[in-house]
Amino acid sequence: MKRYWKKLLFFARPSDTPRQRFTKQLLLFSILSLGVIIVAGTAYVYFVQENLLFQKATLPQDHVFSYDEPFEELFIETEKGARINALYFKTFRPKGVVLYFHGRGGNLDDRWGKFSREFTRRGYDFFIMDYRGFGKSIGKLTEKSLCSDATKCYEYLQDIYPESQIVVYGRSLGTGIATFVASHKNPKMLVLESPYFSILDLTPRQMPYLPRFLVPLILKYHLRTDKWIVKVRSPIHIFHGTQDELVPYDSSTRLLKLLKNKLDAYLIPIEEGKHNHLQRHPKYQSELDEILS
Repeated sequence: MKRYWKKLLFFARPSDTPRQRFTKQLLLFSILSLGVIIVAGTAYVYFVQENLLFQKATLPQDHVFSYDEPFEELFIETEKGARINALYFKTFRPKGVVLYFHGRGGNLDDRWGKFSREFTRRGYDFFIMDYRGFGKSIGKLTEKSLCSDATKCYEYLQDIYPESQIVVYGRSLGTGIATFVASHKNPKMLVLESPYFSILDLTPRQMPYLPRFLVPLILKYHLRTDKWIVKVRSPIHIFHGTQDELVPYDSSTRLLKLLKNKLDAYLIPIEEGKHNHLQRHPKYQSELDEILS
């Protein structure tokens, strides 16, 4: 047995020269080192994946929001031990309402509430929620809870507006959530800004050291935009910067290919646009004007 393991360790042959033996030892060491790196990297992603996917920023429960336009702060109890904080901006004689699902970082106060102006000035009320663990929202965060909380916010708006006046808008992380909601409801339209094909697809592209066959097993969040988008009956408008450094532009082109038989699905490329600040590009503004006219 000892002799067997010695041969296995060194790939040894009696006829090997010292140089050949050294080369084989080096090769085996490299293979083992690579294996250790892959195992360690995979374990790291498994245990810290929520911190990698979400950049939570909390707020004190007594925090007071301040904006220049009329708004209402809401708390929606979604299940026992879970409560969603939302802001609801209102405009005069609205054409409808935009239900907005934000990206992976920040909260309603430090980043996302200000986006209301993009839509209220175009004649739409604006409703935006913080995910569990963000801002004042509380509760255990899971993919299931993300989608169910988002659906409950949509249903809250259904009591106020007909579905023909509800626009579902998702940005970055929020695109998968928005697509889930639109696939189970029938809003006026679905608007996606910088969408990913799925988190299953995006993760190995950002972390190429992860073995692809392990990705579905270790990830707790799959967010299958690709699976849900084909079930959306409403018109779909997709904005994506061609120079997006976080979510590759081809994520959107691949989503559009899934919709090749859908006549009301559109991709709007923002030339030279990166992941953030697409609203600064004139084409984004003009296209949004037309979409929400």
